[in-house]
Amino acid sequence: MSAGAVTPASAVPTTGTGAFTGLASGFYVKSLGMPFSTAASMTETVDFSARSIAFATANTQAADLNSGTVSAAAFLNLNGTLAYAPGSNQFTGNVTAPGVALHGSATGRFYGPAAQELGGTYRLTPDDPFGNPRSTMMGGFGGKRP
Repeated sequence: MSAGAVTPASAVPTTGTGAFTGLASGFYVKSLGMPFSTAASMTETVDFSARSIAFATANTQAADLNSGTVSAAAFLNLNGTLAYAPGSNQFTGNVTAPGVALHGSATGRFYGPAAQELGGTYRLTPDDPFGNPRSTMMGGFGGKRP
């Protein structure tokens, strides 16, 4: 979930760049049903002129919800490119977790009077045309400019 005071579309900058830092958290379920909660640092670099956003997470930690064991899970780090239309405050794009061959999408919005913050949600699944047990990863992210 992502919530806040949405930036009016007319107040989203149209030039320059912005570096946003924050957190991402969510859930990862292995193909055999093993559940984990996840937490990671998040960065997004916004090119307001091109209306393009480079999205990435790092230092992902996973907590096994059955045992409580927490471990480093770099294989769950995410990356992708998001974009938004002119005159819009909502963005979307493709996101992947290459370490576990998951892909999907993220969507979000700018928040604050002049797009000082952003946040959104993501959902990833594998490509499996054979219907094998599937992993899934979903969660939310948020960050702000210094």
